[in-house]
Amino acid sequence: DEWEPGEHIIKFDTEGEWMFIILEGTVEVIGRKHGEKTFVCEFSSGDYFGELEFLNNHRTVADVVAKTHVTTAKLNRRHFEMCMG
Repeated sequence: DEWEPGEHIIKFDTEGEWMFIILEGTVEVIGRKHGEKTFVCEFSSGDYFGELEFLNNHRTVADVVAKTHVTTAKLNRRHFEMCMG
């Protein structure tokens, strides 16, 4: 998938069913502290995100927003479970 700057790849407090691998570009992770949005970190090519929600089957704990043009590969939990058991 491809994402433009400012697009949300993951939105806070949604079902986490996808894990993303960044092929190209940079994303920002925006968490919550006392209910207020706060910058957490950046990820770029070769990094991955969404894995905690993906593996632990819980709702998302942050927004992940494209900072630049971003290309990702993604894996759905259901497909992962079918392949890995």
